[in-house]
Amino acid sequence: MSEASTSLIRRLRGRAMGLAVAGTALVLAASIPATAVAGRTRAASADPSPS
Repeated sequence: MSEASTSLIRRLRGRAMGLAVAGTALVLAASIPATAVAGRTRAASADPSPS
């Protein structure tokens, strides 16, 4: 394998790893507010209403 193709493979692997890390961070960041909202909704519905 030539040095140019090895360099290309390393760059592509680096970009793929960067995209994977960025995608994981986005998923985790989006799930935190969703979990907080779901927890708040459950807590609000558990409160007894005066009747």
